[in-house]
Amino acid sequence: MSARERATFDRFVENYPTVQYAYVGFLSEHLADMSRAFRGDLQLPLVLAVLGQRRLQWLIEAEREGAEPGWSPAMTVMRIADVTGVPRETARRKLAELERLGWIERGEGGWTLVLREGKAPARADLADLDRRSLARAARLVTTLQSLL
Repeated sequence: MSARERATFDRFVENYPTVQYAYVGFLSEHLADMSRAFRGDLQLPLVLAVLGQRRLQWLIEAEREGAEPGWSPAMTVMRIADVTGVPRETARRKLAELERLGWIERGEGGWTLVLREGKAPARADLADLDRRSLARAARLVTTLQSLL
């Protein structure tokens, strides 16, 4: 833990009830919102999020290096199952559902987000959820910053 992280951690411990209230409020609202958006299936957005994070990591490295990184943003079913804790067969079913929605595709090296003209259809389809998520995150950050 860096010195800055340690100082933040210590302030959070000092203000534990407020931190916990803000964090659990954020988390429960977010999970409930996602549950509604994904018709009660929280494993579906989990698998999508893992693939999205992998793509974002790849894009950040490409931007930093000025060229494509030397690895693929694609992930295998086995890796997705390992990262999420979802059984492999369940991960396969979730991937098939996400593919049916047009949000992911199977390619060389595994599964990746579909991009059309550089944009992910999943992001467009989930724009309202995304906006609500960002508003929740802004409230959480504002509350937590007030404690530092």
